[in-house]
Amino acid sequence: MYRNIVRYHLHEDLNNYRDEHFDSIEEALKRMSELSDQPEVAGAYYCNEKEYLDERHPTEKAK
Repeated sequence: MYRNIVRYHLHEDLNNYRDEHFDSIEEALKRMSELSDQPEVAGAYYCNEKEYLDERHPTEKAK
């Protein structure tokens, strides 16, 4: 079973992502929603650990 990851970055530091890990997808999606509602958060994204390890999810801001 792969863990669930919420990746987010702040407006003040758009090039550095932060990750939070969750056991359930429900917890991860709830946290993603909470982060998205915070004005200082530029973006919050969900990915599972397999996508994260396969580097399918971007690790830096797209240019």
